[in-house]
Amino acid sequence: MLILCNYPITHLSSILIRFWSFHPALFYGISLLLGIYIHFFSFPSLLISFFFLLCPFIISVTQSNLFIKPLILSSLVVFCGWFYTQSHYVLPIIPSEGVNGNAVIHILQLQNKKSMFGERWVYSCEIHHWKSYDSSFSFSKKTPCLIFLSKDQEKKFGRPKANQDYIITGKLIPLEKGGYQLKLLSNSSWIPVNETSNFAENRYQWKTVVSKWIKKKFPHQKSGVFLAGLVTGEFDDYTIRQDFSRFGLQHLLAISGFHFALIAAFLHFILRIVFPMKYALIILLTLLSGYCFFLGPQASILRAWMMSALAIIGSLLQKKTTPLNLLGVALMIVCVYNPYLSITLSFQLSFAIALAILLLYPLSNRLLEKIFNKRTLCDMLKMTKLDQHGYCILGYLKNGMALTIAVNSIAFPLTLYYFHQFPFLSILYNLFFPFFVSWSLCLLIVGSLFSFLPFVSSFIHGINSFYTHFLLQMVSQIPEEMDVFINIDNIYPGWIILYLSILVIGGVFLREKMHVQHDEESFSYI
Repeated sequence: MLILCNYPITHLSSILIRFWSFHPALFYGISLLLGIYIHFFSFPSLLISFFFLLCPFIISVTQSNLFIKPLILSSLVVFCGWFYTQSHYVLPIIPSEGVNGNAVIHILQLQNKKSMFGERWVYSCEIHHWKSYDSSFSFSKKTPCLIFLSKDQEKKFGRPKANQDYIITGKLIPLEKGGYQLKLLSNSSWIPVNETSNFAENRYQWKTVVSKWIKKKFPHQKSGVFLAGLVTGEFDDYTIRQDFSRFGLQHLLAISGFHFALIAAFLHFILRIVFPMKYALIILLTLLSGYCFFLGPQASILRAWMMSALAIIGSLLQKKTTPLNLLGVALMIVCVYNPYLSITLSFQLSFAIALAILLLYPLSNRLLEKIFNKRTLCDMLKMTKLDQHGYCILGYLKNGMALTIAVNSIAFPLTLYYFHQFPFLSILYNLFFPFFVSWSLCLLIVGSLFSFLPFVSSFIHGINSFYTHFLLQMVSQIPEEMDVFINIDNIYPGWIILYLSILVIGGVFLREKMHVQHDEESFSYI
């Protein structure tokens, strides 16, 4: 903040405008998101972000008319985002005791959740039509809700298949952490709606088949459960979820850019050996699209797939892209596809952490280079073998520290806001654990590719089983006495918005000041 204050306002504005001119997709993506958030949240709090986004253009308009166009266009995008959400996506205001009525539901996802209280089915749905017993109660289409079905209810009434829409009688109740639950009445039945269909049931069955196949390949049961969860995004082991939450590693249990980037890089390496570049990219795009369809339309999955798909399409068209512009395009597409996704934790953490990596990681890496001096190739060749290996290890640790600083600069306040605590050990574990987990996933892919040679495949899976079991012990065998947390009961949302706005603007300023290279041809594609 002090650095920003040392520069004239006009100079600071020109620096920020230069950054946005190279990343227009990100600029208008944030504008669209602000418009949507104005509908869902408090407008005065969002004025902070709106001010930081448009202030450079407002200041520069007094000097040149060239900046009127992006100022007007951005304001128009904000308005369109608000109007679109206001017209089609209105969250109903429901009393805490809930309201009774009939709902036509469309099932998005089916999960079998296990916890310390037992098992239950969780239906993630959209309410497409609602008829309340109170005729004065208003409702909007596509309202998200959850339906819980216990094992006792399943035995009594059976489990409705998630392959069509249903009419259900129940009570709609607002949840403390946001969203709604549709609580079924004791005598309620699921009435199928004719000529409707969806793939939620198919996805659940596909994931079940894949999970069982992976689990059979590993001698250690937990290794199989963990790797099956990495591939399908469904973790039915409560203890693994609890262990990973102790160390701030929950992001590894959700399909995200980490998984997509790793799988895409590995498949691209294999396909390049067999096919020419063009056909390898087409096959890779097809495989990643199929994998996204297999996983389902969740915010983090859609973001990872869109950024990967746009990068591949850019390569096919021989057009250069910039990651920040790809992030902006993905942001706009997800927001238009379903604005409700923008208020979910998955969306906010996925896009915020992606922005932290792309925007702040180069800055934290440059900062650490002042502490760990970067050596030239000539200097490295003069070192002994032991010194060379030591320097490579230090280089990896430096990159891990830079990534941890960048990610936690955004993840830290969001974690405190949503979970009210932050584990200190997560800083240490995130330096090395994601890298180790990536080897487990790579070994799983390699072992699966050699399935036509059962002996080789079993050997690779066996090694991976012991290796993954060792990794899981690193998070399950640590005594709880070592757990240290920062605990905060409540944080005012306006402070989070102010902090994130200053962090992003400060990151943009330092990025430009440190002359991080731009892709001059980015406008040719995005």
